Amino acid sequence: MNILLSAHIRGILDYMATWFERNKEEVSKIALFFEDYVFPVIFVFYIYIDVTLIYLNRFSIWRDFSDMLMGVADINEIEYFLNFNICLVSIFFYLSTVLGLLIRKKTPQRFDHPHELWIPFVATFFYLFYNVLVFVPTEVNIYLAPVTLFPGLNILGLALILIGTLISAIGIYNLRNSFAIFMEGRDIVSTGLYRFSRHPIYLGHVIRLIGMCVMNLFLLYVILTVISIGLALVRTVLEERKLLKLYPEYRSYKKKTPSFLLRLFFLDRTI
Repeated sequence: MNILLSAHIRGILDYMATWFERNKEEVSKIALFFEDYVFPVIFVFYIYIDVTLIYLNRFSIWRDFSDMLMGVADINEIEYFLNFNICLVSIFFYLSTVLGLLIRKKTPQRFDHPHELWIPFVATFFYLFYNVLVFVPTEVNIYLAPVTLFPGLNILGLALILIGTLISAIGIYNLRNSFAIFMEGRDIVSTGLYRFSRHPIYLGHVIRLIGMCVMNLFLLYVILTVISIGLALVRTVLEERKLLKLYPEYRSYKKKTPSFLLRLFFLDRTI
């Protein structure tokens, strides 16, 4: 049974790869249309949701902020105010992404393999799975830290979220015309943050994910965060393989610049 199932799945994957090879040009045009026009609309919608949440809760937010300034806020008020700050940070990040997609040049691209599309898509929108956690019973989704550490972990997590978002936003600005969601292999950028890291956008993304995890040290949240970071690393490896194929000079840039701020063996070894 398992052998038949594996053969069936392998057959489906082979068929999809063959279909993609035959329709590569059309698929590439559709993917770029989504990236240029549909994704910005989706991110603007997320901004609208966050702005609406802030507006509807503006009086509670101000009260919680006042209590924090006077030192009389309880844990629930602190958590509520920190979540408000996450909404602000999310707005800033989504806005940076939208501007990055809108200001870049619309240049034709061709994708050579399905993973150049589906892996970035899944990695970009994987965080939507976090929304499902609100429906998970607390008996299953266990909190992994002592409750007494809750306020401090929230503040630390928020700081990491702010730092990570700022790094990603600056990285998007540095890329300008080379910014993309799918694996497009645009021109190499080695200025700005790219002097210190080959992937500052992903570096900021990972820092932001860790910050969110620190603020929500629940078992399932940690599991989703590990998967999210894994997707970012896989995306990085595949992008670098494409860049090395398109631009031989990328190899020298790779030798002198670490993948993140530190060198990671599987990313910084010579391919």
